[in-house]
Amino acid sequence: MQYTCQSEFKKLESVFIKTAEEAFISEEKLKKEWAVHNYLSKPDLARAKEEYEGFKNLLVRNVPHISCFPKSESVTIDSIYCRDASIATDHGMIICNMGKQARSMEPNAQKKFFEASNIPVLGTIKTPGTLEG
Repeated sequence: MQYTCQSEFKKLESVFIKTAEEAFISEEKLKKEWAVHNYLSKPDLARAKEEYEGFKNLLVRNVPHISCFPKSESVTIDSIYCRDASIATDHGMIICNMGKQARSMEPNAQKKFFEASNIPVLGTIKTPGTLEG
């Protein structure tokens, strides 16, 4: 399987997403993390889930292959921005090394997902290097 067309503008053939439900998890998690991650205000969980479901439905109608990252207590609410923690290439994934310390667990969580999904992991950016998708 080809994992990307390495384009920012062509029609999507496959995409990885993380829903608001899987990223935000609970009101308690949002209350604990929103200010730490410099959000302007605490996200409204019910509204975020509803809006994300609309976004996901658009993808379902237009993208042949959608993969959803699972919920993980080891990552923060910023994991909704799942593009940041890995980079897709035509031959597999490159695991990033986040510059924001609070997001340092995301790349490993994605790596576990890729491995469990039989998606090749080509390599990992290691400290002192940083890279975000």
